[in-house]
Amino acid sequence: MEKDLGYQELLLLANRLQDRVNALAKEADEAQAEGILAYTIAQSNSLEQARFAYETAHNDLIVGAKEILTATDGKAAEEVLNAYGKYGIKEI
Repeated sequence: MEKDLGYQELLLLANRLQDRVNALAKEADEAQAEGILAYTIAQSNSLEQARFAYETAHNDLIVGAKEILTATDGKAAEEVLNAYGKYGIKEI
């Protein structure tokens, strides 16, 4: 007759603990995924706001540059165009 030292009960307990660990890991992964999704959406919104602010400022600068060029003489206009060209502004 073999001696039963409680190995079956211990194995059953170990399997239950492993199942619980797997369930907790899955819950943690899902919670982290939700957090990452919320962060990604917030960053996307921030980028969209920044793009809009950039485009608005760029358009305002173009309008201002056109007004300046209209109101200046030829030499001043050339200097303004050179300055804008130096900073990469191509639309005037």
